[in-house]
Amino acid sequence: MRVDFIGHASLLVRHGDLALLSDPWWVGPAYRDQWYPYPIPVPERYDLSRLDAVYISHSHEDHLHAPTLRALLQHAPGALAIIPLRHDTQMRDYLARIGFKRIKELASGTPWTLRKSRFSASAIDSSRAVNASRLAPSRQGDSLRLTLLTHIDDSLLAVEQPGGDVLLNLNDALHSSRRELIHEYCRVLRGRFPRIDYLFCGFGGASYFPNCVHVPGKDDLAVARARELYFLHNFALIADQLRPKNAFPFAAHFVLPDEQNWWMSALRLRMDAPSVMLRSLAPNTSTEFHDLRPGDYVENGAVHAAPFTRPDPPELARQAVLERYGAPPERPMIDPAAFDDLVAAIRARLAERPDLPNLDAAIVLSDYPLQVIRIRVASNCSFVEPIEASAVPELGAQLVVETRSDLIRSTLRSAFGKDLISIGYGGQFRLRSAADLAGSPHDRILQLLSPVQPRWRQHLRDRPLRTLRYLIGDPSMRYAVTRRVLRRTRTLPNEPAPYDIRDWVAVPES
Repeated sequence: MRVDFIGHASLLVRHGDLALLSDPWWVGPAYRDQWYPYPIPVPERYDLSRLDAVYISHSHEDHLHAPTLRALLQHAPGALAIIPLRHDTQMRDYLARIGFKRIKELASGTPWTLRKSRFSASAIDSSRAVNASRLAPSRQGDSLRLTLLTHIDDSLLAVEQPGGDVLLNLNDALHSSRRELIHEYCRVLRGRFPRIDYLFCGFGGASYFPNCVHVPGKDDLAVARARELYFLHNFALIADQLRPKNAFPFAAHFVLPDEQNWWMSALRLRMDAPSVMLRSLAPNTSTEFHDLRPGDYVENGAVHAAPFTRPDPPELARQAVLERYGAPPERPMIDPAAFDDLVAAIRARLAERPDLPNLDAAIVLSDYPLQVIRIRVASNCSFVEPIEASAVPELGAQLVVETRSDLIRSTLRSAFGKDLISIGYGGQFRLRSAADLAGSPHDRILQLLSPVQPRWRQHLRDRPLRTLRYLIGDPSMRYAVTRRVLRRTRTLPNEPAPYDIRDWVAVPES
């Protein structure tokens, strides 16, 4: 087995004539020009026309990047898309719209063998997606055994070469979880894969939280660094539990060139190499930690990697991505009519959410500086109204959100729209005081703006067999049920809650 690191979370796994690609992202930035891949990926070094399959772990745009996938299909139109079986079909349907003709949904925990198909792309009706389980693959030639495990909205993938190497691709699925869940997944993985040759795992954050949440007295820089160390501690914990021969930090290779967010990228780029930090966090492990640059590879147990280098000064990274992909386009100011339409849309959304907890917020739009949107949710009085921008300092709102109108509109329209603000770092959330932390108003406003999502009961009514397969197969769901039924939990002292802002105002103990 040979594994090439193309960039970010993209790996090219080859065994004989088989080629499997994961999470490709290289055709331009993601999250509406907010994320840029760095170090810059190198897909041009590989013949992707020979690609057999593409594993897409989850729906975040740096893993499911439509422009890259469309470009990839120009080279390999018959490539099979491998995705997790979920309770809904949104991901499958989206990939079909992008142009994939063959889509395989892998049920969590059920092994499946990837082989060369005897069906050519021209033999498949291009007007619809075909369930790949109906295609009879050739039983001759090379094969790879794939086992996928879901983790709520994410997934991880084990790739086994018959009689050879075992690769575990965790991407974003585990290192940002609660440590009790890390222990549970590692228990499941150890039982299935007692020997792991290559472990690929994320090592950084992919969320506005907590760096874009500002509270008086919070040292943003110190907390951001502590957040990065928290994820590296989790990586070290995973390596200690699974004991792979080789471990590779990846899937956090991106920069945020926008002026208000650049400081986060600059902080990460100034830190020691991830492998160096992991060795210091796990000094007694037998695992070898390696940093990979795009174009590096692993083959037959040997790691072929260039020496780690960091851009010095960090601004060289911003310069490199902007030269490669171009600066974000200038976004015009919206007119008063568009602003009024946005206010009306938020007002209509509030009418749909009578059960929303109390909220006192203002939305400041960078593309409409004349007015802001005042939102008040209370038991005796709820409203959405425009006010003059000059009134914001005296307003005393619990929360002030700074963002753009197009990101708000996307959040209102789509279940995935809020990713542009939350995952994409598209908003700055300024809380009035530490006293407001308990209510998590930064979460509540995104909850208000986002479309109401069906509950599990609704999923079970709409797709009972599919939903049950998902719930039974997902280790985190099984663990939650077991913990509730048996009333037991793992006590892990000194662990900050991964997404509770009260634990990330000061530097937490990790």
